[in-house]
Amino acid sequence: MKTYLAYIPGIFLIIFLFASCKYDNYMSPEIEFSGQLLYNGKPFLFDGRPDGSLSKIVQFTQYGFGKSGSPITAHVKEDGSFKQLLFPGAYHITMRNTPYPFIFEDWPRNAGNQYDTVHMNINGPQTMNINVVPYFEIADVSQKVSGTDLVISFRINKIREGARLVNARAFANTAELVNSGVRMSAVKNLNGVDISQPVEIKLSLIDYRNKFINNFRDYLFYRVALETDLSNSYFLWSATYEATGLPLKFNDVTSQYLKNYQQPFSLGAAQPNDPGRRFLVNDWLYTDRMQLSMYDAWGDRRFMSAENWGGPVLNGAIWQTTTLPAGRYVLIAARGWNSGDLKGGLNRAFVAIASGGSLSWDSPNIMYKADCYAVDNRTAVTIPFELNASAQLSIGYTVNFPTGEQNALSFTSWKLIQSE
Repeated sequence: MKTYLAYIPGIFLIIFLFASCKYDNYMSPEIEFSGQLLYNGKPFLFDGRPDGSLSKIVQFTQYGFGKSGSPITAHVKEDGSFKQLLFPGAYHITMRNTPYPFIFEDWPRNAGNQYDTVHMNINGPQTMNINVVPYFEIADVSQKVSGTDLVISFRINKIREGARLVNARAFANTAELVNSGVRMSAVKNLNGVDISQPVEIKLSLIDYRNKFINNFRDYLFYRVALETDLSNSYFLWSATYEATGLPLKFNDVTSQYLKNYQQPFSLGAAQPNDPGRRFLVNDWLYTDRMQLSMYDAWGDRRFMSAENWGGPVLNGAIWQTTTLPAGRYVLIAARGWNSGDLKGGLNRAFVAIASGGSLSWDSPNIMYKADCYAVDNRTAVTIPFELNASAQLSIGYTVNFPTGEQNALSFTSWKLIQSE
């Protein structure tokens, strides 16, 4: 018995080495299965994000002796193509069953209206094209630089019923590979937006400079994507576009040309209509009666303002005069929390820039203005402008609040950016 026991460790070693050799000589999959998502005979553009499971939607399952039955998923690239290496054998192929903003038009469905399996024997290279129909598509994409933003314009075409638009998104990168995993993006809510007209979405060029290390590029690559109520993960994508000629620097020159331009504002005399709440704001000029509501000192506010709240008509302006050298600029007026208090709607309040030393509601010298009620101006009002020569300007806000309407307006800061 002792003699036999002495040989047992050696026997185990031989078995282990034999098993190891079999493992080392294990064959890797060599048969290429490739395909392409198509819409109207052209590549259907996809997210293509390499990490996670978003792009793994084409599934292969092999059953039988020694098979686990767990699916292999092919990665779909941004151009809608996919490729997977497989072992020879019989496979069940299906699309990952999850809500998409598109349908696989020709793929069979089971009794539960789920994507069914297609059975295929794979013993050599195979190609499969898969037809896709989106609920919407993106068309006529263009872009322009406006102040500190890249403004992307595009049209949305409705292809089929069954989905509602939620958001438009823009994704940007320093390289041509753009997907939902890049560092920079912007979103625009599409609820109530008339898609018969071009839609615009803005990418902040200041953010573009800051989100990428040592970013002195005068170009970027971007894509537009549509989010529907069917999925907040899978989007409908545009092609990749390049924007060139971007400004390389944005200089904050506010302190050089404006005074008393942000909270906490320096205050002047209390106003007789409400001396504990209403004050003048130092360094800012005003037309008659505007001073009575040009500052709101309540603790949760403390901002520059104008309001009549159904009282007598309020028509006038508040401004500051400065002289700017020639150049490209952006004026940014940050709004207070009561951005919804312009009950009268459009054409009630504007941020404005006028030539000369004064400002009024109907001044013929107004060069640029932006309506404070516009959706894009609820958080901050942005006005890009350019001067070909040095000029004296009056910068501020104008209001025309009729009697009986509930109107109020406020600002927390003013900023002047010069671009190069």
